Amino acid sequence: MDFSLAERRERWERLLHGARRSDVGLRRSEARVDVPCRRRSYCEHEAFRRPYRTSYGVAGWRRARELAGVSMKKTPAKPASKPLQREKEGRGADPARSLALLWGSHGKPGRSGLTVRAIVASAIELADAGGLEAVSMRQLADLLKVGTMSLYTHVPGKAELTDLMVDTVFGRLYDDVDAPSRQPGGWRGALRYIATCNWELYQRHPWLLEIVTARPVLGPNASLKYEAELRPLDNLGLTDVEMDSVLTLLLTHVEGTARAQANARRTRQESGMTDVEWWVATAPLLDKVLDARRFPVATRVGQSAGQAHQGASSPEHTFGFGLDRILDAVGLLIAERATRAGL
Repeated sequence: MDFSLAERRERWERLLHGARRSDVGLRRSEARVDVPCRRRSYCEHEAFRRPYRTSYGVAGWRRARELAGVSMKKTPAKPASKPLQREKEGRGADPARSLALLWGSHGKPGRSGLTVRAIVASAIELADAGGLEAVSMRQLADLLKVGTMSLYTHVPGKAELTDLMVDTVFGRLYDDVDAPSRQPGGWRGALRYIATCNWELYQRHPWLLEIVTARPVLGPNASLKYEAELRPLDNLGLTDVEMDSVLTLLLTHVEGTARAQANARRTRQESGMTDVEWWVATAPLLDKVLDARRFPVATRVGQSAGQAHQGASSPEHTFGFGLDRILDAVGLLIAERATRAGL
């Protein structure tokens, strides 16, 4: 049966009056409160809220609501602290906080003696050993022998920590901003050096391949890396957009072949077989089922490539072959721009 607000209040007060006299479940100290209760109430109607707040504690309020036939409303669970909640939900880095950390000073230790640099160095150590999944605030705290929450006073979450890790390893890539430009062979030698350095970077830190790179890390070391890799392309007749596109093409090729190599390495570990062992076991069976008359080109090329690579493929060969073709294409583009400019 539905009651109006006034009827509910009257019914509540009547039942409350009876509860004061007969409810032995309430302690005497809870029977009367002379000051308003400060505990937050989730009662739907203000009419029910005021008598409870001035006359009874929580037990009296619950008892009166039960007698009045009003459903109880559970108190919402306390929300998780912001750093833990953001890490659990896998949210991206806060841009403002991330930039402040990337461009700030990291030398001053906190009360626990921690510094951002020490935290980042330990995180890179964990990632190098077990991948990005191995990096959690709890594992990092265990490694540093501090409480987990003390880390959040320096780094708000894993997303910001990952940005710091990336920017840190980028800072170790070149000796200085002109290192690529000093390589022999002009722009071609510089681009080959850039590709090789980035390839080796992925070998040292394969967890970089686990990071989504749709939005770049905008730290000081990442900015210096970008500057260093663009300088060899400057003053060659290319537009600014073409310079950026050439560098993007080069680094995308490096990342793709490095990822293929990481996948091949993981496959060897999971299967327990080397590429040579896999090829020796697979080739005779393939000869029996693959009809060379139906797939003449695939059969011929596949056999030649398999014998050359001693496996299904060779990421190292693909890296070198693709790099040469990219450099040839960039050379043609530069020559075309020079012809148009009449140089």
